[in-house]
Amino acid sequence: MRFKNLNQALDIFLFSFIIAGFAGSCTTTYSVSSKQDSYLKIDSKLDNQSSKTMDSIINPYKTSLDQIMNEVIGYSDGLTISKPESTLGNWVADALESNAEHLTGAKIAFAVQNHGGVRIREIPAGPVTLSKIYELMPFENYLTLVTADGKIVSEFLNRIAKYGGWPVSKSLIFRIEGETAKDIMIDGKPLEPDSSYILAMPDYVANGGDDCFFFEPLPKNNTEYLIRDILVNEVKRLTSKNEHISGKTEGRIR
Repeated sequence: MRFKNLNQALDIFLFSFIIAGFAGSCTTTYSVSSKQDSYLKIDSKLDNQSSKTMDSIINPYKTSLDQIMNEVIGYSDGLTISKPESTLGNWVADALESNAEHLTGAKIAFAVQNHGGVRIREIPAGPVTLSKIYELMPFENYLTLVTADGKIVSEFLNRIAKYGGWPVSKSLIFRIEGETAKDIMIDGKPLEPDSSYILAMPDYVANGGDDCFFFEPLPKNNTEYLIRDILVNEVKRLTSKNEHISGKTEGRIR
């Protein structure tokens, strides 16, 4: 592509950069094939020349994006995140467990969402927009199933205990003593060291993130479902049934 002047080149480059950021889930990657050094004097004159062009290009896209992101997709009774257990954390983890079973057909022992992956402190009572779920879960993390024996599960829950608790689904109950998980119950039964369990979690954790290195060599089913999309669809599912996003603490982690 040839440009009439440097301002046009800068405008198109910046526009491409912004649109690439908006694309979100696109995975196309570009790399620099060559580079030539040059100098550009940045002053108010350059800013005045380019800003109107940039605004005219971006504004239609921004307006369209705002309309999409501000769409009300459901309603909340008011959820907050905290440790060791919280209403928002419980809702997220339960959504992962139920959707993991529905989408994959696997019997899930329990689901976990790492605490650091939940990026807002609350979903206030009232309308829930699409942008709010993007704020809640901005990362491109995919739902992943990990098959682990009871010994690895115990090590994993000790890791969660060390962090002071993570969002876990209702199938899991345990007590934190120091930095150790005690009295572990899965689906109403004590954890068995030699049994096999299928766990649902973000690919970040399944691939060893947050010091969960013990998962790295284990069998995995890396699904094609973004956790963010799962939560969006869960909100819409509840809305279709005239139900709100809600949650309660019930002693999953004590």
